[in-house]
Amino acid sequence: MNERASESNGKYINSIIRASNILNLYRTLGVPALGISEIGRHLQMDKTTVFRVVKTLEAIGWLVQEENDSRYRIGPMLLLLSSVPTRSTAADDAIQQEMRRLRTLFNEDVVLTTLVEGNIAVCIEKMKSNNALKIASNVGHVIDMTRGASGKTLFAYLGPEEREAVIRRDRPNLSQEERRRLEASLADIREKGYGVSTGEKDEGVTAVAVPILGKERTILHTLSIVGEANRMQKKGIRKMAGELLRTADYLENVLRAF
Repeated sequence: MNERASESNGKYINSIIRASNILNLYRTLGVPALGISEIGRHLQMDKTTVFRVVKTLEAIGWLVQEENDSRYRIGPMLLLLSSVPTRSTAADDAIQQEMRRLRTLFNEDVVLTTLVEGNIAVCIEKMKSNNALKIASNVGHVIDMTRGASGKTLFAYLGPEEREAVIRRDRPNLSQEERRRLEASLADIREKGYGVSTGEKDEGVTAVAVPILGKERTILHTLSIVGEANRMQKKGIRKMAGELLRTADYLENVLRAF
């Protein structure tokens, strides 16, 4: 909606219309990132107003400022909203119930990650333990699919062309040796049915992750247990992996029913 057209109508909130116009501009122009001046020029808005709206959208995760750049791209929370799953409440409840059970069983963080737009990994649910642990996997956080158990387990079940597209986008300077090691770790995940990582994303943190597959073995989510490395080792990585595999099998059957 045109902002000026709304000013005479008291039903509308102009700040929301400005935000909507800015977000729609990405679709209209078909570009991945925009700067403050570009937005102002296209929408005929002063830079101060654009800056305030953009910073508000950044604060709620709908826009993200690119590293070493002044431009902004669509953020994980907006991507997440754009792909709200259509599964039933019963399936959602089953997933959350199992996540709570795993948290109680091991007293470690339990994380659910999903794919957005086919090749972007986003943390969509997290059950926190009562342990003090700072990890990157918070709700709305975009997960690196080439590092860490949660992302790599998702990555392992993508097709070859999809994996190559992710590498071109996220790791264009990957050496042949790094690529060889990555492919070997992905093959290991597919063979075992779960992934394990220590310190790949967060120093001193171990994660164990399993895929949750849909029809025709299409990857839907990864479910992970994440905690301090020494504590996780004492509790038993294989024990956690076994419990995660049983949970994934149960949840896959639940999801296929809807």
